[in-house]
Amino acid sequence: KIVKHCLEHNVHVFVEKPLGWSVAEAEEVALLSLQRKKQVMVAFMKRFAPSYLKMLETISSIGKTVSVNGLFAVRSFGSDIEYFIRNVAIHYIDLLQLVLNRFQSINGFQISTSDGVAISLSFKSANSIIGTMFFVGMSAWNKHHEELTITGTGGYVKVDNLRTVIIHNNLSNLPKARNGWQVMDQEERLITSINTPRSGG
Repeated sequence: KIVKHCLEHNVHVFVEKPLGWSVAEAEEVALLSLQRKKQVMVAFMKRFAPSYLKMLETISSIGKTVSVNGLFAVRSFGSDIEYFIRNVAIHYIDLLQLVLNRFQSINGFQISTSDGVAISLSFKSANSIIGTMFFVGMSAWNKHHEELTITGTGGYVKVDNLRTVIIHNNLSNLPKARNGWQVMDQEERLITSINTPRSGG
C-alpha cells in the first residue's frame, strides 16, 4: 500500500524485499510504476556488492558461460521455507537472474527442521547455462558463508565469501593430448578487499 501510495503521488520508490507477497501484487506495482513513469527499486544488495560487480565485469574473459554453482549459508531464520526464500535466499535468486537472464527449468529438494531449512536446486537457463545452488539457514551456519562460481569455456570466476574474487583463465590453444604439467598455460588473478579496522571490515 505504501509503495502504491508513493507512486500515485509521483515519487520514485526504494522498497525492501519482497516487492509483493504474490506475483499479482508485484505486477500491480510494476504496472503503476510504468504508468506514472516512476522507478521502483527493490533492495537486492548482492547485485551491488563489489565482489559480484567484479565477477560480472570479468565474466566475458572466461569465454561462453557454461555453468553456475553456489552456496548461501546463514544462521537460522526459522523453519518456514517460503519465508526463507522470500526474505533471505531471494538475494541470490536475484543475482542468479543477472547471470542467467531467465530460468528455463528448476528442480529441487527442500527440508525443514526445528532448527531451520535447507534447499538444493538444479536449474537450466533459457540460454543453456546449467547450475546448482544450495541454500541453508541453520544454526550450524551462524558464521555466514557464501560462494558463487561461474564456469566458462576458457576459465572460471569464483566469489568466495564476498572478500575474494578468483579469475582463472586457460590460456592454452594446444591439443588436448598435451599434458598440462608440461606447459605454463594457466593464469589466475586473486582480487581481495582490504579489511582493516579503518575500512570497517
